[in-house]
Amino acid sequence: PTLNFDQFKYYLQKEVFSSLPNKLQLPELRSFENRIAEVCWLVCRKKYLQRDQKIFTDESIFQIFRIFCVLAELIPDENNENTYQVLLHPTEVCSLAQTLA
Repeated sequence: PTLNFDQFKYYLQKEVFSSLPNKLQLPELRSFENRIAEVCWLVCRKKYLQRDQKIFTDESIFQIFRIFCVLAELIPDENNENTYQVLLHPTEVCSLAQTLA
């Protein structure tokens, strides 16, 4: 069986996050955000850390990943209803690149 993104999102909302209170204090919110980011990084990092030329440290790649996750927008793919594109606006990419350079 497969799970599409909408089903996964529904599962997270109804099963994983439903026990959380409606309002959280900022430190608690940051803690949850960091733990979620760590799990996402654990799933994705192999793809991003295996590269021929290491210009950035592994920690820097993680920080870029976090920035991308914050700035990116989830856009439904017009060609496939079960697929989404994660996109950054060109001006945000330019600003990020200038900051990192």
